[in-house]
Amino acid sequence: MTRQRKEVLIAWQKRKQDKIMHPYLEEKVPLGLVPYIQAMLLARHIRGDIEDYPPFFWK
Repeated sequence: MTRQRKEVLIAWQKRKQDKIMHPYLEEKVPLGLVPYIQAMLLARHIRGDIEDYPPFFWK
């Protein structure tokens, strides 16, 4: 693995730990969990548990 690739991967792993405020859940979650949370919300929408799918927009 090249040095630059390793630095990028290390930076990405650190970035995934940063917490952000999820607009639908209204709580702080790690950035790395956003894709999982959105998949769960989409599944809930498809099952009919929630009326609308709340998209996530990065600001």
